[in-house]
Amino acid sequence: MKTIIEFFNKYGMLIITFFVFLIFINTCGTKTINEKNGKRIDKVERSIQQIDSTMSTKISGRRLEKLLKKNLLLTAKEILYSNNTIILTKARPEPLMMQYDKQAQEIDEELKLIK
Repeated sequence: MKTIIEFFNKYGMLIITFFVFLIFINTCGTKTINEKNGKRIDKVERSIQQIDSTMSTKISGRRLEKLLKKNLLLTAKEILYSNNTIILTKARPEPLMMQYDKQAQEIDEELKLIK
């Protein structure tokens, strides 16, 4: 026990200084790691903001469905108009074209409500 006490009396200050130096070196490394992680977090946040802005400009599925339905009706009207000379068994071309116009206007009204 006496030899241990003499050892610490002789080299105690040197040992304490060495451990303080090791702790100092260790904290410098964690600061660098924290800075790197902060940069990574900033990069991820910028990516998320970019994705959010991209998603807000995209057309919703419901709006796309309505636009496609309107396009279908207008195409059907154009085909019916170009084939006006063909006699239909169920309806004449003029009433069907008016019906298509009315449905297209209804879709326009629904599109105004959809964002």
